[in-house]
Amino acid sequence: MKAGTTTVHEHMAAQPGVAMCRGKETDFFSLDERWARGLGWYRAQFDGTRDPENEGVRGECCPSYAMVDRYPRTAERLAAVAPGTVVVYLVRDPLARMLSMYRHHVFRGEERRPARAALLGDPRYLAASSYARHLAWYGDWFPRERIHVFATEELARDPAGTWAALGRAVGVALPPGGAARRAHPSAGKREPRRALAAAGRRGHRGFVDRPVLALDRLPAWAQPVVGRPFPPDGALLAPADGRELQARLAPDVAALRDWVGAGRFDAWGWGERDPG
Repeated sequence: MKAGTTTVHEHMAAQPGVAMCRGKETDFFSLDERWARGLGWYRAQFDGTRDPENEGVRGECCPSYAMVDRYPRTAERLAAVAPGTVVVYLVRDPLARMLSMYRHHVFRGEERRPARAALLGDPRYLAASSYARHLAWYGDWFPRERIHVFATEELARDPAGTWAALGRAVGVALPPGGAARRAHPSAGKREPRRALAAAGRRGHRGFVDRPVLALDRLPAWAQPVVGRPFPPDGALLAPADGRELQARLAPDVAALRDWVGAGRFDAWGWGERDPG
């Protein structure tokens, strides 16, 4: 989540030889209620994506498939239905990803806590940035040579090389066009002003179900009226809190580097064993 899946989906869906599912993500393999709909329902999600029976590649970009703790049967189900699947895992600086996820949930009206309370106190944020755990989970069901890891920062720094490598991984030529635009960036999202936040709270605390009143449900012209820009990362979370989160994530980052090899993701600025 918040590592570029929408950008990758849109770019791949525009290429010949690729059929991506309608709506970007089906949650078929993760959500029990979607899985219960059966394979016929899943196949129907590719209807209208040109001629999926004659396409060389079919797929979806679904963040819930990387939520190990919430949906522990995802990889098992995927391996049972499509054992030849190529798994592409998109990652991002773990702390930056957590802050982007926080902004996303505040914008949608699902998160009420200050950033410090949410990121330090709710294990779901940290779990979603524990990339090596997710890779090990998929490694139990798929050969390692069919699991590929790419970072948001690599797409930004070297779009041509990264798109080409991603294309080789899935077996289709991917030109670099479109890589400069990131879909749904959290930097442009706003947090509700005090009155709107209070109206949506009504007895809820912390991470809640989506309320009826949320910024993303308002027309674009109204969002600046009832929403205010988020503060930058440095003001959203104190440096000491950021170091605390990095310390918690350090073992997983080290394990991730063991998985992908030395030299990858240096743009994150994390030390080899001590990110502080």
